[in-house]
Amino acid sequence: MVFQRATPFAGTVADNLAVAAPDADRARMSGALERVSLDPELLDRDADTLSGGELQRMCLARTLITSPEALLLDEPTSALDATPAREFERTALRLVDDGDLTVVWVGHDDAQVRRVADRVLELRDGALAESGAWELARGRTS
Repeated sequence: MVFQRATPFAGTVADNLAVAAPDADRARMSGALERVSLDPELLDRDADTLSGGELQRMCLARTLITSPEALLLDEPTSALDATPAREFERTALRLVDDGDLTVVWVGHDDAQVRRVADRVLELRDGALAESGAWELARGRTS
């Protein structure tokens, strides 16, 4: 899961990745960063010095290093400006397009939902809305 607010642990980016995968070597950590469009040179940087977009992608890398089958993103761009938010969207879409990960994106921004979703479930007052699930035109059918 990647939360709304990126929360780094004390220490470097490598230290943060090691929290999720203590046995990960630098090559595996570098691969996790590259997967989310971050430079592996960030491994030795203090996580508290990352920009908001970098920090959120580091948290995504921290999740991905555990090799999940599914990923829950809870409003992952709510604290980001437009440019890093779009970059995060592109990263998430690329992960799905790679075909090895199911992503569930929780969001309130209708425009963003239409950019990132293949299918939408709308909840109102804690229940599935009458419209139910519908497919969006992002070029996919599943």
